[in-house]
Amino acid sequence: MMRGLNPQCEIVGTSVQIEGVRQKIKKFAAYDYPVLITGETGTGKELVARQLHRNSGRSSALFYPLDCASIPRELAESILFGHEKGSFTGAYRRNTGVLKSADGGTLFLDEIGELPMDVQPKFLRALETGEFIPVGGTKQSDTDVRIISATSRDLSDKGGFRQELYQRLCALEICMPPLRERREDIEPIARFYMDRLCRQNSARKTLTPEAVSALLEYDFPGNVRELGNILLYGFVMSEGDEICPSILRGKTGKSQKSEEQPGAVYAQPGDYASAMRAFSGQLIAEALRASRGNMTAAARDLRLSDRQLRYNITKLGYPSPEDFRRAYGIERSRTKRPEKAVAEALKAADGNMTAAAVKLGITRPCIYSRIKSLGYKTSEEFYAAHEIPYRGPGKCRSLA
Repeated sequence: MMRGLNPQCEIVGTSVQIEGVRQKIKKFAAYDYPVLITGETGTGKELVARQLHRNSGRSSALFYPLDCASIPRELAESILFGHEKGSFTGAYRRNTGVLKSADGGTLFLDEIGELPMDVQPKFLRALETGEFIPVGGTKQSDTDVRIISATSRDLSDKGGFRQELYQRLCALEICMPPLRERREDIEPIARFYMDRLCRQNSARKTLTPEAVSALLEYDFPGNVRELGNILLYGFVMSEGDEICPSILRGKTGKSQKSEEQPGAVYAQPGDYASAMRAFSGQLIAEALRASRGNMTAAARDLRLSDRQLRYNITKLGYPSPEDFRRAYGIERSRTKRPEKAVAEALKAADGNMTAAAVKLGITRPCIYSRIKSLGYKTSEEFYAAHEIPYRGPGKCRSLA
């Protein structure tokens, strides 16, 4: 059996931020309401979820963790709500689904922002009523489960996540700070992990003062998880009883800021992981520059889905695409693609709404709807903003 760091360890640290997290855990655990845990990858969101469960009235029941990012889109509904036998190809037996499996306990949905949009309304209803219908079923099923969710994305960003579901999840929110913003916790966390490694392996190894200093100099884009991995590497690679900084630096490399590429991470010679991280960041940055900051176009150029591109940006240590764009100095195009397409079609049609609709392959009312969705009160206002010829009354109308 492989031995690693215990995922159920306590929350370590004395910083003001972590004390605030502890206070929220204590208060939120006493109630059954949903909790949303936010923070960068590796900050310890699942650890907080487990603490909430262990301090709640459901502590003797099941804690069921589910990583939404790893769920195949076509199976998401079945995994959550279950399915009846024969309800789809490959459904050879009935499946209860995780909502029912976690009945009486806590369901932890990690990276809930990756939950497919078409599944979100059904999940919202289950969250509000405790009732749902399995895929292929006709009878209502019920569950008594507490929902704790986590995300490394900004779910309040309209268009990426259903806002009615976000509002239902975020009433009680715990934000896990990145390790670089609580550097006073790096040393106690490192000591905690080292003690655990020594106990697990019946060994006596310590960090030299220089090694601790090396850790304090590092930004930890992977946060606490990365710190644990670095210490595990140093523990295994060290020959004697002391872990020196040269071993740790061989694993971390060093984050440097470049004047030409703000936010880029450059590798130390021979550090494969750091080199690949730098290369990946540069590749994504070039694609985003070529697409003027448009995620969908950049993902297409990289042969990735939008979801995969967001995941890779998160792995690089950036909480959101906006943080990545800002770090690399990438300006986002102010003209949205749907707006640009409508404007170009109207210009080509010399302002004729019907002809523009034919060119776009949509109906005339659809153009009005698109213009309204872009925030314009009248189509005349849209025409003026894009310098499109206006032929007077009959061509423009109120969109209210």
